[in-house]
This record gives sequence, structure tokens and C-alpha cells, in this order.
Amino acid sequence: MLSLAESLANGPADITVIDLLDRFNPLWSEMSAHKRDTPAGTGHFYREIIEKPAVLKHIPRYFSRYGAPRVKVEHILRSLKQEPDAIFLTSHMTYWYTGVKETAELLRQFFPGTPIILGGIYASLLPAHAQKVIKPDLLIPGHDFARLSQWLKERFGLSMSQVTPCHLRKVWHDFPILKHYPLYTSQGCPYHCAFCAGPILNPVFSQFPVESILQDIHFACDTRGLRNFVFYDDALFINRENHIKPLLKKILQYRKDFTFHSPNGLFARFIDEELAELMAAAHFYEPRLSLETVSPAYQDLISHKVNRQSYLKALKHLQKAGYGSGDIITYLIMGLPDQTPRDVKEAAIVALNAGSRVSLSAFSPVPGTDLWAQSGLCDTDDPLLQNNTVYWYSQKNTKAWESLKLWVKEQNAHLME
Repeated sequence: MLSLAESLANGPADITVIDLLDRFNPLWSEMSAHKRDTPAGTGHFYREIIEKPAVLKHIPRYFSRYGAPRVKVEHILRSLKQEPDAIFLTSHMTYWYTGVKETAELLRQFFPGTPIILGGIYASLLPAHAQKVIKPDLLIPGHDFARLSQWLKERFGLSMSQVTPCHLRKVWHDFPILKHYPLYTSQGCPYHCAFCAGPILNPVFSQFPVESILQDIHFACDTRGLRNFVFYDDALFINRENHIKPLLKKILQYRKDFTFHSPNGLFARFIDEELAELMAAAHFYEPRLSLETVSPAYQDLISHKVNRQSYLKALKHLQKAGYGSGDIITYLIMGLPDQTPRDVKEAAIVALNAGSRVSLSAFSPVPGTDLWAQSGLCDTDDPLLQNNTVYWYSQKNTKAWESLKLWVKEQNAHLME
């Protein structure tokens, strides 16, 4: 969305970006719980508990709307200087479609004659459902910007420049408060994990030039005073000798007071001694490694990007570079079809004994992936059932899984003592 807005802003279009998940927007910032925010500005969204959809009545959890309060959104739309010629609406997880639907309905109330162009993850993975439920005037799956470019040219006589996540400049005018700066050094992933939709959303893996990424870092630091950066790559460490290593070396030549965050799991097999030292020097905060599982059967099923040996070797390199007990977080996946709590506990013991905290990621069935057919769901089912919590509660041994989660929480606490 931001990349597209930047592309249009570089032409004759007048662009306004409204991020309803911007926790620091002055209009509703005071309504968000900021007491437990991290130094990078991450924390909890404002939420309102709303009526639970009928399909989720059996799930013993609340159903909430997250993001900007509706009254604040209405205030923003009412205060726009002029009616927009087109509205671009993005979407994220498939099971968050109800928020997209409500937003689209609100936009049509204010601007009934304005076309809505829908894109994003939900629109790409379930285009038929999105077309039926959201009813956009134009749906753009994946990165089909050629189709969008043609539509803009026919409708408004507009030409688009290249759409890229690098060199975002003008879009930040609509974000008065930034706590961290997002970085993409690549698009896509060369691996095809059975649970991941990455190859569907980005079929081609490509890396951006190191100098181009450095320009973004200079911009964020020099013009916005930012010191916290977030890598959102799916495969940050691929081609490490020509990509991440020279990038971190040049960053360290420029500044040594940055902090880098990596919410997406890092590929442990590529962390050698030199890369671990560079990560520590550049202040990679709580590096998060993907292990997923140590079960040979599940490794063959879901991914070949890491195994127990390469993972343990990476941990030793990081610890030698200065990361202490509990500084590292390891992602494990739970709730795969036919997976047992014992399988997950075995992997957790490996990570905990090696000095890493454990983060359990509940499996979410994603349309189009290899594991979708084994999930028991189909494209015609309500996407709300794809929610990882909902799917997990529909499986057997719920009490055993709850017990495992509690055990992991206790072990993580012991590791931090």
C-alpha cells in the first residue's frame, strides 16, 4: 500500500494515506495502551469487543475490532478537503476480512460514487470471496500493477512509476509520529515451506542493492531522527556474503547507535561466526530464529531451511558474539495437522537447553499452500475459521496444548532469572 502510494505521489496525483492501525496518530493515540510499549514503539492496539459472528459462537474467546475507533475514522473522512477520485484499500490476513468489509461499507457511506480498489493478502489468496463480500470496483491480486496501471490510465490518464518498497519518502508526511522505520531489503523467498503463502504472494525472489537500502536508512535517520529499524524480509540472510554482510558493515561505518528488529524468523543455517558478530555489533534486538520443529517427519513435510544441527551451530555463534541466556527467541510451530504436543515439546527442550526462549506460533491454514488440503477447510468456508486461534480450538487435545503453552511460559521465565 505504501509503495503504491509513493509511486502515485511521484506523479501528478495528490495522495492522502490513512493508516487505521497507526497507534501514534494524534487523533486516537491516547486511547491506545502505551504503558507497556517497547523502545521501538511496538505494543497493543486499541480494541473494542464486539458481537461474535455466529460461526465463532463455539469459541471461548472474545471477538474484537482493532485499530482506530470508528468515531475517529468518521472524523477523518469528514475532514478531507475534497472527495477522493479513487480509494485504495488494502487487506491483511484472510480471517481479518470483517474489518475490511466494515471499512469498505463506511467508505461507501461517505463517498458513494468513488471507486474502491482492493488489494493485499486477503484479496490475493481469496479473490472470489473478496469480490463477493467486499464488492470492490477493481481487485488487484498479488503485484498485478500492470492491470492497475492500465485502469488508472484509462480512467484518469495517470501513469505509474515503478512500485517498490525502497525509497519511500512522500508517504511519511501522513505519519507525524514514527517510532521505527520499516526496511525491505528483498522481496519473496526462495523456499517453499508447506505452511507459508510467501511464494504465492511473491513468486519471484529478488534482493535490492545495498546502496539503495542505505539511502533509506540515511533518510530515516537524517530527516526523521529514527534509530530503530525493522527488517520485514522473508529471507534476510540469503546470499549473505553479497547482501546482509556488506549492508551491516556499511551501516556500522555510518552509525553504531541503531537497533535492528527482525520479527520474521531468521534462517539459522546462514548465521556463521562473522554474521553473528555483525548482528551483535549492529544491535540486532532479540534475534528471532526459525526452527519450527525438530521432528524429521515434519521437517520433510513443511521445510528444509533449517535442521537441529544448523540451528544449534547458529546459537553458539550468537552466544560467542555476546548474546546472553534468553536474549535469543526461537519460533516453533504448533497445531499442524496430526501434530502432538509431545512433538512440539521436544523442539522446545532443544531450544531451551541451548539458551533460547521459545515462541510458539499456532498453525493457521492458508489457502493455496501445501498444507491447506490437509487442514479440513476449503475456499468456500468462512475465512474466520482460518484464524490460528479458532483453528487450534477446533482440534483435539486442547487441554494438552494449553498445558504445553503454560509450561513454555514458565521455562522462558526461568531462563530470564
